[in-house]
Amino acid sequence: APAAGRLAARVKAAYDRVATLAADYENVQHRGRKRFTARGHVSFGRPRKVRFEFTDSTDPLVAGSTFVWLGGPTLTGRKAVGPLVYKRAVPLAERPNLRGYTYDQMDFHAIVTAFLAGAPEARWLGTSPVGGRPLELVEYPSALRGVRIERVGIDPALDLPAYRELRETADGPAVYEAHFRNVRVNGPLPADTFDP
Repeated sequence: APAAGRLAARVKAAYDRVATLAADYENVQHRGRKRFTARGHVSFGRPRKVRFEFTDSTDPLVAGSTFVWLGGPTLTGRKAVGPLVYKRAVPLAERPNLRGYTYDQMDFHAIVTAFLAGAPEARWLGTSPVGGRPLELVEYPSALRGVRIERVGIDPALDLPAYRELRETADGPAVYEAHFRNVRVNGPLPADTFDP
């Protein structure tokens, strides 16, 4: 689709200019009757470093925790319980989300990469309000197991993804949603942002 192809070219050009990115983050997942939600803040840096700080979640272990992933096979989690701080490094594969996906499949880089790979088969859906802001929506077949469709919402002011959803069927409800709000590109991040 020509419109999806043009949008993909804009996204690639914008992403190539990203050195750092920070945003408020919200994640909602469903699997059968199970539901997971988390809110917080995400920081991203090149080449591929991610920090999630979760302020609240339906999972009490996630609420109040921080996860740092530096692009390798290990994820480091940290959580304060009263005056004690627990820190643990675990293999990425041991910390899948409710849908069974790992951080390397769900971080900001993965969203951009999946969209660019899917763009040749993508359908441009127009501009639509998602989470209270107008986004350019594109839909394409997902390469992730267990879902059929991905939909990405591109912020027209930044030419970067601000929303991702996954659907098990073409007409079914979203079973995974990730929202990025108040996105700040190439701003300064604290020196210890990606300390594990």
